[in-house]
Amino acid sequence: MKKILFLVSGNGTNYDFINTQIKEGVLFNCKIIGVVSNKDCLGFKKALNNQTAAYYKPWCSSKISRGDYDKELAQFTKTLDPDIIVLAGWTHILGTNFLKILNNKIIINLHPALINQFPGNNSIEHAWDAFQKGKIQHTGIMVHKVTDVLDVGEVIAEKKINIETSYTLKKLYEKIKFNEKFVLLEALEILVLDLFKKGKVKNMYNLDNNRMVIFHTDRLSSCNSVICSLEGKGELLSLLTNFWFNKTDDIIKNHVIEYGQNHLIVEKCELIPIEFIVRGYITGSMWKKYESGARLFCGNTLKDGLKKYQKLDQFIITPTTKDDEDRPINYNYILENKIVTLEELDYIYDTCAKLYILGQYESLKNNLILCDTKYEFGRNQKGEIVLIDEIHTIESSRYWRKDTYTNNIDNNLAPDNLSLIHI
Repeated sequence: MKKILFLVSGNGTNYDFINTQIKEGVLFNCKIIGVVSNKDCLGFKKALNNQTAAYYKPWCSSKISRGDYDKELAQFTKTLDPDIIVLAGWTHILGTNFLKILNNKIIINLHPALINQFPGNNSIEHAWDAFQKGKIQHTGIMVHKVTDVLDVGEVIAEKKINIETSYTLKKLYEKIKFNEKFVLLEALEILVLDLFKKGKVKNMYNLDNNRMVIFHTDRLSSCNSVICSLEGKGELLSLLTNFWFNKTDDIIKNHVIEYGQNHLIVEKCELIPIEFIVRGYITGSMWKKYESGARLFCGNTLKDGLKKYQKLDQFIITPTTKDDEDRPINYNYILENKIVTLEELDYIYDTCAKLYILGQYESLKNNLILCDTKYEFGRNQKGEIVLIDEIHTIESSRYWRKDTYTNNIDNNLAPDNLSLIHI
């Protein structure tokens, strides 16, 4: 359990946000042990109101030198024994005396600019002025480790903020203030947990020898690149995954131990390095190859005369390798390369069929067509084949609107697509 100490000088908005995320279970494996303030500010009062230990440590320059104040503050902080010290709206620049005494602690600062841009105070105003002069098109937010050089430490998390021509300084300020708490949350997630893998849209962390945490982030990706963030997307993905795992657990066990607001705590499994893609309609990459004359797809032969977006007579399974290239493979390839046994592969193929049929049924009830989807499997610590990752989400499946599908096809229009994938 990581212990977090906040140093605040203002409204304490970011402290309050992180405190709420911990209480709601969004951020875990940590606790806030206190708030230190150098001013009689709202942040200090919020800590008292939240029943967080709050300490008032002002600097009176007429009574104590800056260096001695830093030593005194550091010695006091050391007695609290935090693992992570967060400077969020802290206006006093900490000198070398403070950093030397606490050199074995992680000290991070939330700064409303990117690395090597607009250090120190008034960063938003300086970015605004630079934009007005045509020098920049964006600014940003970062959380970085504190060093004895101002705002240049190792960056833990960051977010670019585009500046639109319609923005006022107030609008830019509000946008940065809204987004900065999420950058701080991402940084703390990284620091309090052991990062196993950072994907395009998910972060995975080691929790202990038997468990992992999968965070569904708000990042959106396209063509293997992150293009933007969409607030609330991570929570939506977790809700969808929760729904479908619960809906299908009588078909196959899954790796989920516990659900959170935007994360899953899962059992560690040995990954079976294949994506099993089930297709009920001809579209995407399969249509492009079919249009070019291909008829054989991962061991499945399609008939001539199919039209784009047409429903197949029978859905097919088109497995691919799970690597950077995602190479199409087939049933025989999997057996010949001894990726799984014959019994396991037949079980997986049968399970994919059952999952897809259920997915189609539930989707049609809600005016949706589950066009295609992918499933991933692993072996748990008992050696059982279990369903892993996610299932039937908008990032692993292609959904079309049912009520407009026929009319669109009849008029040579694409179906109304409601998903984020291109397979």
